[in-house]
Order: sequence, then structure tokens, then C-alpha cells
Amino acid sequence: MVTKAIHHSAERKQTSANATPASFVGVERVPRCRRRVTAKGTHRMDRQVMASFFERQLPVRWATYDRKLIRMLASSAFVNVAFFDIGGTLWPDEWPSLPGDRAERIGCLCGRVEQLSELDAARLVDSLSSVKHPASARQQTHQLVIDTVHRCGLTGLVTAEAEIEAMCLPAAGHIELFPDARRLFDALSGRGRVVLVSNTMWRDRHAARRDFEQFGLAGQVNDYLMSIDVSWRKPASRFFAAALSSGERHQTIA
Repeated sequence: MVTKAIHHSAERKQTSANATPASFVGVERVPRCRRRVTAKGTHRMDRQVMASFFERQLPVRWATYDRKLIRMLASSAFVNVAFFDIGGTLWPDEWPSLPGDRAERIGCLCGRVEQLSELDAARLVDSLSSVKHPASARQQTHQLVIDTVHRCGLTGLVTAEAEIEAMCLPAAGHIELFPDARRLFDALSGRGRVVLVSNTMWRDRHAARRDFEQFGLAGQVNDYLMSIDVSWRKPASRFFAAALSSGERHQTIA
């Protein structure tokens, strides 16, 4: 017998003003041969998973969420793998805009592309700073960047990878973890694998790893899977299939 815990996230359509706190289905005992986890509002998947947390949008009521989760984890003998979203779960969903962000991005882009003038770098950064990812199952960051570079007349000079790296600011110094996020990781310490899975615009798994190293939590996170890495976004079933089969590595699913 193993322990299975299913976390039901609040529906994405709810706003922070009227959203209700995230709730847990009670921990239940199931036969080891049963490996099917059904998350409300997502997809049914067959994998060897004992506890999975598929976050789409967590209301900002962290205290309630944290108490329930830590109490559940404390009573569970072992968790094989726990998946956590990042934005809205471990740190705020909205990325703050700081006065030095623009200059930092321009400087990073000029450092990556030596032939690029500061004026052209500023045009690119300004054009992309207000871009939001469209509501789609497929990740579209690269195409959005390629289109913007083309409109600015810089095709062949600036690669999508260079622009994405410049737009992805490090979390440390720009955003803070929720107060109880460290307690959450402490509760999982030694109980199983922790994998961070998130829909992102600019942040790939390497940037996420750097962020949590700077927060001093790298030793408590086993793997990272960002939508920009796998070309699919939650709640697409292919994103979760990649998360469940990733193990120590990730792969792009065509």
C-alpha cells in the first residue's frame, strides 16, 4: 500500500478577488499496482506517482494552503515525486517591474550580441517587455521573439536565444519567495523527489535552477521542467506526460 495525495487547484477562471482557497482531497490508501492519478480539471495519466501537485493558479491564501499541505506531508510516510508550480505557488504570480530592469536587459543583450547598438537593443527590449504569452497549448515564445526581431529589421543579427536570455532576469533581487515556501521544502526533505513545473515566458530550466541556487534551495529541488523547454504549456496533457517521464532529464515533444 502506498499513499496518494491529490491536490485540486482553483480554476484558472477565478480571479484573486473571488477565488476560494485551494483544497485537498484527503490522503487515501490505494494498492501499489494502481498508478493512476486523476487531477481535477486536467488530464488522466498513468505513471508511478504517489503525490502530484498540478498547479494552474493558486489563490494568494498561502497560509491556508501551507498548513494543509505541511500537515498532509508530515503524516505521509513517503512521497515518490511532488510537482510544484512556481509563479503564484512559490513566489508571486505577477513579476514586479523595477526601475533598473530595462537597463539590465539592454546590457545583457548587448553583451550577447557585440554588433548590436544600444539603441537597437532598447527597441527590442521595449517591444518585448509588454508581450504576454497567448492562451494556447503550444509554447510560442520563440516565434514571438523571431517576429519581433524581424519587425525591428534585425533578422540575422539577433537570435531568439540571445533575446530570451536577456529578457529572463534572475529572480534573486527581483522577487521574493513566499514566507512559507522554505517550510514547504523542509517538509518534503528526504521524502522523495521534488520537481518544479511551470508555464513561463522567458525562464527555462537552467534559469530556474540558477534562481533556486541563489535562494539556497537547489539541494531541495531535484529537477525543473518549464513550458519553454518542452514546447507545451499546462494544462496540455503532453506537458504533464513530459513531467511524469522526465526523471533526471527533459525532452522536447514534437
